Amino acid sequence: MICVALIDVAAQMSGVEFSTLYLAQNLERTRWSPLVICPEEGALPDLSRANGIQVTIVPHARFFSTSIRVGNLRVPNPFAWFWNMLAFFPTALRIAKQLRASHIQLVITKGLLAHFYGGLAAWFAAVPCVWHVQDRVSERMGALYPMFIAGVGNYLAREIIADAESIARQFRMRVPR
Repeated sequence: MICVALIDVAAQMSGVEFSTLYLAQNLERTRWSPLVICPEEGALPDLSRANGIQVTIVPHARFFSTSIRVGNLRVPNPFAWFWNMLAFFPTALRIAKQLRASHIQLVITKGLLAHFYGGLAAWFAAVPCVWHVQDRVSERMGALYPMFIAGVGNYLAREIIADAESIARQFRMRVPR
């Protein structure tokens, strides 16, 4: 049996969280043992437990928006980029500890920030990671954000699954597979 952790960015139900729940519910239990990792209690952990899915709460650091509005423009927020990058490490270390304790063999990250700290946690725990990307990255700053995220994905993810061709196209800029 393969122990798989689904690392979600939120505990309240929205598109990504419904996808996490549906995936965990539909994994063949004779082959897969799912663990949902959330930052807090909420509807996703409650629904997961109600469906017999193991849940672990691992709080994450507070993250900030990577852009700010200046008049009618959105511009990069370098302070948020710096803070978020620093905040990924303690979050990733806490999750990596849980991955090792739970004998996780595969990590699937769900949600944009979870791709970063969950991918880093998987790397710390020496566990392969799959990014399940469901959100198109903003191109208001041109290719800056998609290039950055695709570049990080190239290192932290063994595979990247995109829910739409427009998402996959953004990753093809930097990810050769």
